[in-house]
Amino acid sequence: MRIIIAAMLLLFTSAQSSDLPVEQTKKNIKTLQGLPTSQLIPVMAFMSNSLGVTCGHCHAKDWESDEKPAKETARKMIAMEHDINARNFDGKTVVTCNSCHQGHIRPNGVPSVANAGWNHAAAPQPAVALPTADSLLARLPATPGGAVTRVVTGTVERYNGRDDPKSGPFTLTITADKIDYKSELAHPPDANRALAVFVSVPTPKASRVTGVDKLEMANGEVWTIDEAHGVVTRRHRELVTPLGILPEEIEYDDWRTSGGTKLPFVARWLRADYRVTFTVHDITSGGSSRH
Repeated sequence: MRIIIAAMLLLFTSAQSSDLPVEQTKKNIKTLQGLPTSQLIPVMAFMSNSLGVTCGHCHAKDWESDEKPAKETARKMIAMEHDINARNFDGKTVVTCNSCHQGHIRPNGVPSVANAGWNHAAAPQPAVALPTADSLLARLPATPGGAVTRVVTGTVERYNGRDDPKSGPFTLTITADKIDYKSELAHPPDANRALAVFVSVPTPKASRVTGVDKLEMANGEVWTIDEAHGVVTRRHRELVTPLGILPEEIEYDDWRTSGGTKLPFVARWLRADYRVTFTVHDITSGGSSRH
């Protein structure tokens, strides 16, 4: 139909590592024993996002090292979270790192006067006629039907907040039976979800409209749409981890007409552990190119 959703991630990501318990695939695992290996990075990202820090807050360059005291503190906090949830919520993940920290290394125990109850009277909600999901989807740029041959080239940059940003060239080649992403710059494979917008496949119907400019898709992603220009500006999804829910976002910018349709020339994948930005220099489709 119009544009692609996150399900196309399967075409871009490499095969996941074995889902053995993390203590069998990594070293010096103590509190997280029994955790599937595939969950380790999302769990780490959730904790760093909750505290507003990078992985370097707890980890030295030797990842297995216990050199930094914050690492042992994190183990104690994980044990405390598990204990609170086990004793009070039947083991469900209700209390999380973010329940207390909310982006700060040290939780703030002093409430703000601005949060007093008298200062939060519910504002009257005006009756707004929301557009239907179909009408919003119809405003998105159409992609060519059938088999697509498209070559996208540009620069990919990764940044983790610990080291200087690093960048290198990338090439995305799409043919009728193959999708090939090449870059010498290593980055989380999940970041390639941002490139799925260049692939022509049907889009599932939105499950409901969540706002004037937002659609909740059938797979749980929420898309933010610029109605005036008929483009997607942001995709948001939430990953459930054993410690809490980890948000992940994709931003699209610099939309241009290429090969008869609008395509973004900037795609940015955002998660607590990395920011990966794809800047497109050239799109070749059906023998034509746009710079």
